Amino acid sequence: MQVYLKEDASPADLKTLQKEFASDPAIEIVRFVSKTDARLRFERDFPSLRDLPERVGGNPFPASFDLEIRDADRNPEGLDRIAKSYQKAPGVEEVRYDRGWTERLVGLVALARHGGYGLGALLAFAALVTVGAVVQLTVLARREEIEIMKLVGATAAFIRGPFLLAAAAQGLAGGAIAVGGLYVTHRMVERAEAFTTNPFMTIVAGRFLPAQASAALAAGGAALGIVAAILSLRRAGTF
Repeated sequence: MQVYLKEDASPADLKTLQKEFASDPAIEIVRFVSKTDARLRFERDFPSLRDLPERVGGNPFPASFDLEIRDADRNPEGLDRIAKSYQKAPGVEEVRYDRGWTERLVGLVALARHGGYGLGALLAFAALVTVGAVVQLTVLARREEIEIMKLVGATAAFIRGPFLLAAAAQGLAGGAIAVGGLYVTHRMVERAEAFTTNPFMTIVAGRFLPAQASAALAAGGAALGIVAAILSLRRAGTF
């Protein structure tokens, strides 16, 4: 979100705005962009038009504040509320953000999220089938060993323990690899030019999963492995 300043905005107006931004919980980061900085940014983004300011007789770009909004308010309603709260502040000429872009991007994010849920469920099912098949093949390959262990008095827990541990390790490794793949993909998308030059794209890029969520995904992989092993062992008659 950009807050453009009037040409006659006073230093007192700027200080007042900075204090209001600092006290607003919806705003995470504030960057002041002077008229010179705005011109340099234009020349960097549009090198073929770098002589335009001279042709129009000076620097036509206003000073502004770039506001980075917290995730919870990066939606059309939250951005609209923030924009209205500063629209009539002293020294402010205009508060700008593209509501149409934002609505489309938020819709795209919601679609991607629901698609991700479906893909996650499909991958979880595939993991159950794959790990279960591996465990079942291992049980069949060691059928004679298992029968001998039963004859000498081995408990069911002792017999199934190694299978459960192996399945948990496989699931944990799969979950960790998935988190790593997501992180690499996120970084690649985040560094793409479209995301670094367009402030609206930060709504899509967002932030990577918190550490707790990443750990939960890896642990979920281990849990899926254990469930797959239990189902396979029961089908094989080991329980």
